[in-house]
Amino acid sequence: MKGYVCLFLLLIGTVAFAQSNGSPDEGAVLSVQRQWLEASQKGNGEALRQMIDDSFVGSTPNDQIIDKQSLFPPKGNEPMFTNAKFARLNAKVIDNTAVVFGNMVTAGEPTALRFVMVYAKRAGTWKMIAAQLVPVTKDAAEQ
Repeated sequence: MKGYVCLFLLLIGTVAFAQSNGSPDEGAVLSVQRQWLEASQKGNGEALRQMIDDSFVGSTPNDQIIDKQSLFPPKGNEPMFTNAKFARLNAKVIDNTAVVFGNMVTAGEPTALRFVMVYAKRAGTWKMIAAQLVPVTKDAAEQ
């Protein structure tokens, strides 16, 4: 009986640990990731300038290589990702580098994106330095 109780407690502890946000740095990077989406949706250029490093490079769903300036829509254009939400958002931090990966479900085309975004800790602040967005089916993104 004691063996079953220990096994049960070990299983509960493992599930609780797996559902936690991980390290404080992982939580901070995920927070910046969410702030990035919110700033993109609102067209908040000042917030985006602070979150995205000047050396940023990315790859769009249609295979274009972009830089930081490409992430700011021209004046008068609708902000990016206005109807997007994250699914399966995860982060891994190693020293001063973080990788965030997950899915973004959108109302437009493509209907879903799988992404990897890389952050570097600069002067105590997480800055986005790279991103890759790949179109996937909406079903694959929500799984």
